Amino acid sequence: MGIGHVKRNDQAVIGRGLGHRRSPFRGFDNGTKAKWQIFHIRVFTGLRAQVHSPGRGTGSILRGGPVFNDAVRHACFHKELEKTMFQHIPRRAGAFGALALTGAAFGAPAFATTLEISVTNTAASGGFSITPLFAAFHDGSYDAFNLGTSASAAVEALAEVGDATGVTAELAAADAKAQSVVIAGTETGPPTIDPGETATRQVTLDPSGNRYLSFLSMLVPSNDTFLGTDDPRAFDLFGAGGVFAGDFTIDVTASYLYDAGTEVNDPANGPAFILGQVGTDGADEGGTVQRASTLSAFAGLETPLGVLDDGLIDFTSEPGAFSVALISIREVPPAPVPLPATALLGIGGLAALGAVRGRRRAARP
Repeated sequence: MGIGHVKRNDQAVIGRGLGHRRSPFRGFDNGTKAKWQIFHIRVFTGLRAQVHSPGRGTGSILRGGPVFNDAVRHACFHKELEKTMFQHIPRRAGAFGALALTGAAFGAPAFATTLEISVTNTAASGGFSITPLFAAFHDGSYDAFNLGTSASAAVEALAEVGDATGVTAELAAADAKAQSVVIAGTETGPPTIDPGETATRQVTLDPSGNRYLSFLSMLVPSNDTFLGTDDPRAFDLFGAGGVFAGDFTIDVTASYLYDAGTEVNDPANGPAFILGQVGTDGADEGGTVQRASTLSAFAGLETPLGVLDDGLIDFTSEPGAFSVALISIREVPPAPVPLPATALLGIGGLAALGAVRGRRRAARP
């Protein structure tokens, strides 16, 4: 086999163009293409191959020229060609790998949702106050009380003195993943939320486990009157899909008022929030939870805020029209955060991918 014959074959391959779709050199830069064209000719013409690859030097196992048959020379050529091709893979894989990491960083959903809960006492000056509101976020299993049944010791403590410690423990026992906050007044004086005052707290929730809202608070002055939700699933914040239902407001009317049935209603014996009275001195009633009854006997008594106005405490005539408070719930937008390392890597990957494509375009004839 003459050298001219082999050259004609190589020239035929090379003559298709460096970027021809059938060329074995397609996808390499011009320098690499030229190097492997020379290598291809030298091997297949039986000449001494000068292989310039990392760690190899100028000599190689390819020396020996004419003693190699065509099959050996062909195998050696493709082995060396394969090495060079694999040298290009890490750069390309790095770019695409970075893009994959970027997708993981930006595509993963964030399940935690932060809500802001605001409680506004809608009474005018001289009306009722409410104790710090206990707000519970649970999976629907927390049922604080039921109409017609005896109140638990925890609900009794909240209804008589506004203590939310017990109901917080009951919530944890009913639902280990539940969340709760106690929303107290922020102005000077008692932590009650007084007429015209708004108190606000934020809480971060898991929509899959903190789906429902329940709330409890004591109405003062009273012996054991409280406001709350009898139905543990009355307020569905996220729905079955875990998506926040949207900002909304609950108008807490007198329809949400209950008598715990644990202390006799007596303005002269143990009502909370009346000057000169001790909230724990009331007489035990031994009853059950019922709809709240009139507190008209408290009119004219002095509280830490002033005298209770008779015209502002009649909630039994039209319970649904008597507003006690507004509970507003809105989603807090997530705060901007610095790009994570994977996102920065992804940006670098985009740049690397662009550079690779740029080199390919520049190498085309």
